[in-house]
Amino acid sequence: MPILNPSLPPTFVNKWADGTPNRPPPQFPRNLVAQSNDPNLPPLSQETQQQILLWVSSRYLWPQIQERLPFERMWASLLEMSRVTLTNDELFSNTQQEDSRTKNAADESNRDKARCTDTSIHDAIERLTNITRFIAFRDDLPIHFKIPDYMEQPMASKEYNPLQEKVKAGNAILSWNSTSATNLKRQSTIAYRHHYTYGIAFIHSDFQFKVENITRRDNQGQFIPNPELTKFGTSFDPISINKLWLNWRLPAYDMEKQPCPFFFQETPRFAILQNTYDPVLNPFGYANLENIKQDNWLYNEQAFQAARTALNITFGMMENSAPANAGMLAQMLQPKHSVEAKWTVYPMLPLDPTTGQFDFDGKAGIPYTRFVMEMFGPNIHSGGQVILRLQQNYYPKNQLPLYASVHMPDLDSGAYAPSIGQLLYSHFKEITLCKEQYFNNKDWINDPPAWVQSSSPALNMDLTKKGAKITVNGPNDFGWRTPYDATGSTVLLMRMLKEESQTTSKAVDAILGKAMGSRTSATEANNVYQAAMSGVTADIDSVTEDLHGAYAQRVWDYTGLWADPDLLKAITGQLGFTLAPQDMWVNLYISTDCGSQFVSKSLRQQNLRYILESSKMETILDRQALWTELLEDMNFNAKLIVNDGYSQQIQLATMQSCQTYLGQPVFVDPDQDHAVALKVKTSFIKDTESQWNQQYPQAIPLLIQQIEQHQLFLQLFLQQQMLQQQMAMAAQQNPALSFQTPPPLQQTSTMPPAMNGGQLAQQQGGAQ
Repeated sequence: MPILNPSLPPTFVNKWADGTPNRPPPQFPRNLVAQSNDPNLPPLSQETQQQILLWVSSRYLWPQIQERLPFERMWASLLEMSRVTLTNDELFSNTQQEDSRTKNAADESNRDKARCTDTSIHDAIERLTNITRFIAFRDDLPIHFKIPDYMEQPMASKEYNPLQEKVKAGNAILSWNSTSATNLKRQSTIAYRHHYTYGIAFIHSDFQFKVENITRRDNQGQFIPNPELTKFGTSFDPISINKLWLNWRLPAYDMEKQPCPFFFQETPRFAILQNTYDPVLNPFGYANLENIKQDNWLYNEQAFQAARTALNITFGMMENSAPANAGMLAQMLQPKHSVEAKWTVYPMLPLDPTTGQFDFDGKAGIPYTRFVMEMFGPNIHSGGQVILRLQQNYYPKNQLPLYASVHMPDLDSGAYAPSIGQLLYSHFKEITLCKEQYFNNKDWINDPPAWVQSSSPALNMDLTKKGAKITVNGPNDFGWRTPYDATGSTVLLMRMLKEESQTTSKAVDAILGKAMGSRTSATEANNVYQAAMSGVTADIDSVTEDLHGAYAQRVWDYTGLWADPDLLKAITGQLGFTLAPQDMWVNLYISTDCGSQFVSKSLRQQNLRYILESSKMETILDRQALWTELLEDMNFNAKLIVNDGYSQQIQLATMQSCQTYLGQPVFVDPDQDHAVALKVKTSFIKDTESQWNQQYPQAIPLLIQQIEQHQLFLQLFLQQQMLQQQMAMAAQQNPALSFQTPPPLQQTSTMPPAMNGGQLAQQQGGAQ
C-alpha cells in the first residue's frame, strides 16, 4: 500500500541538510542579491538593483497596470454583485433616471443595498462552485495518471504489470502532494469561484522546499536540534484577479508567452525576516533583510518622483494627458490602499546570471533570460521596494509556476473572457431596465396622459373627466402624451429575460439531481442524457483539465527533478516498482474528464450489474474482478469486502523479486503460494527488456534459484497430496486407519493436481 504520510529516512534529511552523503542535494540557481559561498561571486550592487527595478517598472509593470484599468470597474461590480452588496445607485444607473420610483422607495426605507431576491449571480456562482467541487472530488481526486488505451503491453499480465505499478506510484505521489504539501480541495473551491465569477482563474503552483533545525528529545532525554524537512512539495494557490497583472492581449492559458506576469500577497514583515537565504538549507530564502529592518528601500518617494511622473505621462495617467484614463490608478496602487506585501515577478531580463552584468541600455548584447524575482515593500507606485530574491528560472521545460483557466477562450477575449457572473450581470441589468419601464407604464394609468403649459387655462382642469371640455389659449399649450409601451409587451419581455437568466444560472439542475442520489432507474435515463449534453458538464471537464491537469503535470515534473529516490520510495510504498527519477522523464497520461465520468458512471454500474447477474455460470469471466470493479465504482473499499488473497501473494512474490535484483537477502516462505510465485518470478525473467534485467543482470541466476526452490516445494506438496490420496483409499478399505489421514493442504487450492514432474514443470505453477 502506498504510504501517504511517509516517515522520511534520516539519511534523506541529512543529505539535504549538509550534503555529506553520496547523493548531493539538487543545485538551484543562486540568489543573485545574496552573498554566495564563492567569494568571487559577490551579490548585485545597490545601483544594479535600482536599474533592474526601474527597467522592470518601465518595460513591464506600468504598461500592464495601465492596460488593465478598463477591466477593474467591471470586476468590482461583479464582486459586489456576487456578495449581494451592490448599491441601488449602481443597480439602476442604466436607466439614467434620478427620480426612479424603485430607487426612491428604497431610499425612503433606508435600504441602500441590493436584496438577495434581486440578484441571481450570488446563487448561480455558489451553485456552480459547489456542484463542480462535488463532482470533481467525489472520487478522491479530480485527476489521476493512467495507462492510455492505445498502449500495447505484450508482457503484461495479472501477475506482472510493471507499467501499471509505476502508474500507481505516480498516483501515490500525486495523492501525497495534494494532502501533505497543499490542501487541494479547499484551494480548488476558491479557484472555482474565481472561474465562474470572472471567467478566469489563476493558479500559482510553485515548488516548496525548506530544512529547519527542530528541537527534539533524544533517547537520553536531552533536547538537541535536529535538521528536518519542514516544507517540500508542489503548491496549489489560487490568485485573485485583483492581485495579478499580465498582458491581456496574450493568451493566459499559454503563460510561457507572457513577458512578465506579476502578483502580490499581503505578507507580514516577520514572515520575511525569518526566511533567511541559505544555498543548501533554504535555497528559496530571502536576502537584503537588513535593508528591510531599516526601511532602506531602493527608491524613496522623492527619488522615484521623476521616474513616476515620466511613466504617468507616457502611459496616460496624468490629468493633462489621455482624458480616458486621466488620473486613474489601479486600486491597489493608490496610496490609501498601500500595504506591505511580497511581490512576485517573472521578468525576461538582459541579465547574465553568471557574471551579474545587466544590459541596461542594450549595448552589451546579452540575451533575454527568464528570472524569478521577489520584492517586499509598501507600494510599487512609490518605488519603495527591496529585492529579496533574484534567481534564474529553474523550472523544467522552461515552464512558469503560474497558469490559468479561461472560461471562454477565443482569439478576441485575451486573458479576461466572459464569465457566468458577467452574463448574469447583463441579464440582471436588462431585467432592472424592464422593471423601471413597467413601473413607468403603471404610472401612466394614474397620471394625466397629457402635457399642459403652465400658462394654459387647462392646467387646473380635470383632464380625465368624462366629456370634459378643455379650454386652451392656442394649439401649443396642450398635447396628449404617447405611452412608453402601448402594446403591453414589457411584462412579456421581462418574463423572457428572467427565463434566460434562470437557464444560465440553473444549468446544473440535470446533474444536481444525480448528485443527490446514488440509484438510477429507467425513467432517469433521459436526465442522464440531458446532463451529458449540458454545458456545465463540459465546463467541469475543461476547468479540471486546465487547473488540475496543469497541477498534476507540475507535480510530476518537479518531483522527478528535485525529489530524492529515498523519498520516492517512502511515498510510493514498498511494492517493488518504485519510481526512479529517470522514470519521470517521460510524461504519463493524465485523466481529467471527471465531469463526463460522473455522468456515465450510472450506466457503467448498470452494465456491471447486468454482467454479474447474467454470468453466474460463465467460467471465462472473472467474477471476483467484476465485483471489485463494481464496488470501487460505487466508492466502496473493495479490498476489505472482496477476499482476494491472490493479489497479496502477487505482491509478496513481486517484493521478493525486486529485493533479489537489488542484492538484498530474500527468504522463500514455505507457506506462501508457490504457484503464484512461479508465475511472477518467471515473468520477471521473460521480460528481457525491463529495467531490472538491463540494470541488474547479475541477479538473474539468484532469481532462477528461487524458482527452483518454489518448484521443489510444489513437488513436495504433490507427493504429500498423492500420499494423502493413498491413505484415504486405504482408510476406505480398512476403517481402522482413518485416524491417520493427514489434514488437507492449502497449496493444492491454487492449481489442479499434476500427474508427474514433467507436467508440473510445464504448468509452471498450474492454472489459476
